[in-house]
Amino acid sequence: MTSNSNTNQSSVPKVVGGIIALLLCCTCALIVLAGAIIYWGYQQSPTDMPFPFPTIESGPTVPPPTPARPP
Repeated sequence: MTSNSNTNQSSVPKVVGGIIALLLCCTCALIVLAGAIIYWGYQQSPTDMPFPFPTIESGPTVPPPTPARPP
């Protein structure tokens, strides 16, 4: 009887490689999806305001006090 331990050892790198490839594909898909969401978000944002910014109306201005200097 001979045991064939070579087949068990050769399947480990294939499984690890498959897991790494799957994680790499998922990461790339998430990056592409995030980029698409950001792109669509910028496309739907308004570029100009439908109304102007409100202006703050101020009352009469008071000149700043001048220091009194001795002659």
